[in-house]
Amino acid sequence: MLLAEQSNPAEVAAQLGHSLLVLFSTYAHVIEDLRGTGKVDAEAEIRAARKSVKKPGVAQKLPKGEKAVQSSTPHAADSA
Repeated sequence: MLLAEQSNPAEVAAQLGHSLLVLFSTYAHVIEDLRGTGKVDAEAEIRAARKSVKKPGVAQKLPKGEKAVQSSTPHAADSA
């Protein structure tokens, strides 16, 4: 999302703990896909995605004082 927001690549790399070389070599395909597209408002995109999966009767936020339970099953996104 940071790349889609057209954030400074040096700042993106720093946030990910990468050098610019690692950022560009790892995410070259993403950067290529974003070429020619407009700047994305990540916050608006995240809100829209959350709204699209909202289900009636399911809490979208944890009640105050409760903590999320960590899943022991790895997510597909974690291995990508």
